[in-house]
Amino acid sequence: DGSDTYQVHSFILAGHSAHTITAVGDVANTRAQKKLGDSSIAFDGTGDLLTIPDSPDWDFGSGEFTLEFFARFNTGFGNNVFMTHCFDPSSSESWKLFRETTTLKFAYTVSSSTTELSFSWTASADTWYYAAISRDGSGDIRAYIDGAQIGSTTAANVAIDRVTSLLRIGAQSISSTISAVLNGYMDEIRISNIARYTGTTHTVPTTEFATDSNTLLLIH
Repeated sequence: DGSDTYQVHSFILAGHSAHTITAVGDVANTRAQKKLGDSSIAFDGTGDLLTIPDSPDWDFGSGEFTLEFFARFNTGFGNNVFMTHCFDPSSSESWKLFRETTTLKFAYTVSSSTTELSFSWTASADTWYYAAISRDGSGDIRAYIDGAQIGSTTAANVAIDRVTSLLRIGAQSISSTISAVLNGYMDEIRISNIARYTGTTHTVPTTEFATDSNTLLLIH
């Protein structure tokens, strides 16, 4: 419509399978900030998130996966969730990728027992970061910031619990209360069913991701 900001509406995303993405709160697609392409998703830190219906795509089990995105934080940002497939102690839990103070964290549940992995990362406001976490065919989990591995490789050759739940991006919902909302932006959000990165470094993308047979979700 030519303006800097426009509301995100429900839409069907082509990829491994079709998923409907719904905006909650006043999360918006904005042209005022972007890393790749001509827009990004803006979250204002209060009640904003994207939800996607439950799907077997979000149940990683013992398989490979990669979660990746660009993120930029506003001044005064706090702790936040980037994406989660149900992580609610009042019900069942699966996995969650989030940031607390100076740490990138990935939590997952096996037989109702939660493991939380921590990777040192000090983020600053008004800077774009490229974050990724992957698990390879041997079950090894690695985390990356701007194409460089952070922290240690962690063995996790286990089957992550399967749940029936929305996939949430930009926040979490515990007992129907939205919390840990991102105060900033996300761009090029991708979930894959392979380990796209397994070394200590990889190239930071400079163009928008393209879908392929391993892409489960892609939001530009």
